Amino acid sequence: RGSRTRSEQFHVPLYRVLSDLVRIQLDQFVDRDTRGKLPAVLRGRITPENTVVPYFTREQIDFEGALAGRALELVWLEDPLETFFLHIQGSGVVTLDTGEITRMGYADANGRPYRAIGGELLRRGLLRREEISMQSIVAYLRAHPLITREILSSNPSYVFYREVERGPLGNIEVPLTPYRSIATDAALFPKGALAWVQVGL
Repeated sequence: RGSRTRSEQFHVPLYRVLSDLVRIQLDQFVDRDTRGKLPAVLRGRITPENTVVPYFTREQIDFEGALAGRALELVWLEDPLETFFLHIQGSGVVTLDTGEITRMGYADANGRPYRAIGGELLRRGLLRREEISMQSIVAYLRAHPLITREILSSNPSYVFYREVERGPLGNIEVPLTPYRSIATDAALFPKGALAWVQVGL
């Protein structure tokens, strides 16, 4: 649930990409001997001094207001935990307070490493391994709101969005097919390639 206008109910922003987010194609700057030791693409931001530094973290964006006041908000959502898991999923459907339905698709990310918050809860001994699921994580954080900020911020990765007419879209910009499309690592598996999945062996 969301709104185009910020209010007391709808106060969690879903951001579009800012122009200061840059991608550096490192594989175009290094020779073959060093390829594989560095990421192919490095993301950062350009400072007023015209240098490139790491992009803002989740803590800086969500809790310190690093992007506030730049008119980057696509919509405002009502639940920070639902918004966080929208970042994990990469796309979603938002029902606006006007009755309009809009689709949000992945646009880019801040380039920071992804760290699962379930692992952080496990490391702290707050949940047992066999208990960890999206539902149990949400339930725990709703019951312990005072640690929500530090748990969410333990994952510095952040996703930016765009509105799309159809979706969810895969990494070749084609809508996913229910019960057929699968997630793969593009570094290991060709984009759009056919796959055979055999279960029950």
